[in-house]
Parts: sequence; C-alpha cells; structure tokens
Amino acid sequence: MIIDPQNAFLFFGSSLLLAAAPGPDNIFVLAQSTAHGWKTGVLVTLGLCTGLIFHTAAAALGLAAILKASPGLLRLIAVLGGAYLLYLAAISVKAILFSQPSEPEQKTARKSARSLYLRGIVMNITNPKVTLFFLAYLPQFVSPGYSPAVVQISAFGIIFMISALTVFSALSLGASALTSTFRSGSIRTGTILNLAVALVYIVLSARIFVSAAAL
Repeated sequence: MIIDPQNAFLFFGSSLLLAAAPGPDNIFVLAQSTAHGWKTGVLVTLGLCTGLIFHTAAAALGLAAILKASPGLLRLIAVLGGAYLLYLAAISVKAILFSQPSEPEQKTARKSARSLYLRGIVMNITNPKVTLFFLAYLPQFVSPGYSPAVVQISAFGIIFMISALTVFSALSLGASALTSTFRSGSIRTGTILNLAVALVYIVLSARIFVSAAAL
C-alpha cells in the first residue's frame, strides 16, 4: 500500500469539509458561476485544482519548510493574491462603467477558457490558507511503514485535488442553476451581477490582507 487506508479515508473526509468551508477559493467559484454560468465556474475550478499541484510539490520537496522559515515570503504571496483580487474587482467595475446597451451581458462578460483557467491557478497558488494547510496539516497523515514521505504526500495531494474538484464543481453547477432565471442577458442584470462580483472580490482581498498581517 502507498498510504495508510484509514489515513486516506480520514484525509479525504477532512478535505471535503475544508473545500466546502467558506473561503477565497470556493467563494471565487461561486461568484464566477453566479455571474457567468457553470462552464466558467468549472474552468476556474480546474485552474484551482491545477494550482494544488504547486502546493503538493512544495510539501513533497520540502519547499514548505522554506516558507515556514520565511514568514515574509508567505506574507508576500498572500499580498499578491489580495492585489490580484482587487485587479479582478476593477475589471468588473470597468465592465459596469463601459457596458453598451446593445451588447448582451453574456457576450461582454465571457472570458477565454485559457484566461479563466489561469485565473484559477493564480488564485489557488496565492491563497495562504491552502499553503498553511499543506504546511501544517497534510504531513500529519504521513505514516511510517508505507511508501516514502514524498510519495505519500503526493498521494494525499491527489486526494485533496479530487475532493476540491468534487465540491467546487457541485458548487458551480448549483449556483448556476439557482441564478439561471435571473440571467436574461439584459444590461441591468449584467450590471447587478458585475457589481456583486466586484464586491465579493473586494471582501475576499480584505480577508487575505488581514490573514497576511497575521502571518
């Protein structure tokens, strides 16, 4: 066995709970899905899950120890994440200010698959809560008598990706279904949704800045 089956079961359950708990990543998926539909949410989710590869590699290769010894570096990563959210908020506000009456909201709000995917990667990599989770929590599930620690951490990272993909995809589909009746393509609807998304980004960036100050 690569990892302890009991530890794998416990880790998967805790990962599902963590993914479902309100935080920057799932609220980000919720905002995107609400404003632009489930496909956007799923693309962002795939980016977020890809970003977990960075955290898994960092934990497996010992980079997490460097971050632990350098709180300033961890704080810098968090600040960059908050600044990126403010940038996204500015984009949403710009969409409100420069929207044209003749253009449907779905057309003006649609982003390329590549940009949505990359947006999810950046969001996840700069999320300090995910970094701290892989730094302090994941190594506790590594058991002696099984495969090397690097292999076990990699396996737990894959389990975490599966749990995040499951929860975030469900969240995206649910949010899109609940708001589909309100997305009629009108400019007024697009303005309201873009404003809501901008406010979410601002709140999330504030939370990240507070977390960075506490590191």
